[in-house]
Order: sequence, then C-alpha cells, then structure tokens
Amino acid sequence: PRVRRQRQMCIRDREQIQNAFPNAKENILDKLGDMCEAEGLKRPLYILHFGEGFNNWTDSVTKGKAFGGDAFYHYSMSNWSQHAVDANLENIDIAKENGYDYVPTVSTGFDDYSWNRKVGYRRSSDQVKWEVEQYKEKMLPKLKDLGELKTPMLNLATWNEWGEGHYYGPSEGFGFSFLDDVRDCLLYTSPSP
Repeated sequence: PRVRRQRQMCIRDREQIQNAFPNAKENILDKLGDMCEAEGLKRPLYILHFGEGFNNWTDSVTKGKAFGGDAFYHYSMSNWSQHAVDANLENIDIAKENGYDYVPTVSTGFDDYSWNRKVGYRRSSDQVKWEVEQYKEKMLPKLKDLGELKTPMLNLATWNEWGEGHYYGPSEGFGFSFLDDVRDCLLYTSPSP
C-alpha cells in the first residue's frame, strides 16, 4: 500500500503513526504492530484520517476500527472557524457513540491556488487562537474516558503544507506567530507579556 503524509511522534512510549492508507488491506496495521513487537517495541497507535469522501461517518468509524485504527482525525476545509469547531464537536460525539477515539484538528486554512483554483484563504491569527480556545473550553471536556489514546491530543494542520497554504512553521510573513498563539492559548490563561 501507498503511505501518504506520514507523521510520527511518541505518546507514553508508544510510537504514534498518523497516516492515510488508500487501498490498504484491513490487516496491514496488525502486521505492522507484529513487526514492532518482533523488534522489541510496543505496538504503535494508529490515528487514521477520514476525509470528505466518506458518505457516512458512522460507517467510516466502523471501517476504521475494523482496519485496526485506534482513533481518527478530520479537518474542516471550511474557511469559517465556527464551522471547523462545530465539525470537531460533532466528530467527537460520533466517535464516542461508536466506541472510538477522536483527535480534534485546528488548521490555519487552505489555499488551492497552486492548482489554479480560487478557494484559497488563510485563517488569521485571531481565528486560530479562537479555535484553540474552543478546543480548551468545549472539546477537551468532551475527550474524557479515552480508549487507546489515554491522553487528549490536538492535531495542528499542518507544520509545513506550503503548497496548500496551511502551515504553523515559522515563515517570513508570519514569523512564529501561529506557534506563539497556540502556546499562549494552551499554556496560559492570559496572553503572554
């Protein structure tokens, strides 16, 4: 199978793999877990991306669980921050109703001008701060009793997706502002001096 946009980190000494696996067979994650154990490593957590192509979220969650996923994430392509927050809250409920974990996402926007389309937008620093605050106030309380994840997570989409215009990484135009905003929202109750 083709692996797309691989991102890795460790959570509680378990490798976490966040991938989209198009056309993969259902048992590939089990095989990958077996390979890790054979090397003396803990089985990884699998966080799957469910995109707009799914007609029925409940069906998607069922397929993700059958596939061996531990949780899923999704990000809203809407340019309205309120829509993105509403979508995250709805997905938390859908995941919980189906015994699955969900990782909310905050994005800095989407710009498809590189494909000669006209849907481009970039969320302002204030919009991103507001979404992260909504994560703390509305989403985090709903992320209790997590299964395999055990610790609530927030997916920041994405570090360096320059071609699609959404990135948190430092840039000439924005400097470290998006990272500073996320830090300030998550760590402080009032803005840093």
